[in-house]
Amino acid sequence: MHPICLCAIAFLAYKVGSWIYNNLTSPIRLLRGPPGGFLLGHMKDFTNAKKTMQFFRLYGSTFKLNGPVGGYMLFTRDEKALHHILSRNEIYVKPRASKYMVRDLLGEGSVLQVEGEQHKRLRRILNPAFGSAQIRGLTEMFNSEALKVYLQSVVS
Repeated sequence: MHPICLCAIAFLAYKVGSWIYNNLTSPIRLLRGPPGGFLLGHMKDFTNAKKTMQFFRLYGSTFKLNGPVGGYMLFTRDEKALHHILSRNEIYVKPRASKYMVRDLLGEGSVLQVEGEQHKRLRRILNPAFGSAQIRGLTEMFNSEALKVYLQSVVS
């Protein structure tokens, strides 16, 4: 067999083996969540706000949904878990697809898109605008807008 073919087969076997190992050892697999299909998982459900709220009521503040081809997606609204995940971007790296989506929505170099030192530098620059006093003044507006969005998603 040609050496290039052997390399391609070895690379493919490595990728498939890594994917299987990661899914079989992922701690997310142990979380509660609705049963779902292997091929598409809950791809339709995770974009549906009503369904997501229903899952939060059924499974609590943290649950899993099945992703496409046997992967897992973590959903949480637990404040401690969110703080841990969002403050440790060296451990919890954003998936490439979400980086591209954020880049397309907000532009290249957005604080929500970049990671590592560039993210830290942008956060230092933006921090004064998000101090306690500034946020306190916006709390009522945030609550009001969040309620509107929630009510629209429940009614639609």
